[in-house]
Amino acid sequence: MSASNRRNSDRNSVQVSQDFHLLEAPLRRLDPEIHQFAESHRLVVSKNVKGWPERSIEWDTSSGIHCLIQIFMSDADNTKFNVWICAGKTIRGIRKWKNKYIRKERSVDEIQSNLPKILDRSRKTILSWRDSDLEPAPYQPS
Repeated sequence: MSASNRRNSDRNSVQVSQDFHLLEAPLRRLDPEIHQFAESHRLVVSKNVKGWPERSIEWDTSSGIHCLIQIFMSDADNTKFNVWICAGKTIRGIRKWKNKYIRKERSVDEIQSNLPKILDRSRKTILSWRDSDLEPAPYQPS
């Protein structure tokens, strides 16, 4: 790579990094409450999986169901966010899951004002789901 191409690549990386930083900014306001909730329930928090502004709280139940509460940007153009929950498990070689939107296309302010209730209700909803509630996922691992 020439020095000129390397400089352009570096500039593009900086611009992408700055743009992503701006897109992710609203979620950073939620981080303290997300981490507090996760710590109080001994759950794991991840962020920006697959390069998209999001926060995920994950855990596995004693019956082997993988659970997820996810807050993610729905569209980079409108800076609205979704809260989505999902539970999944492979049963007799078939990937099964259940999912539900808790909030869709909402401002971060609206989510933040209700975040403790949203997270608590999301967790309780997921924990109410049993193996028999899960349906075949639209994709199956090979």
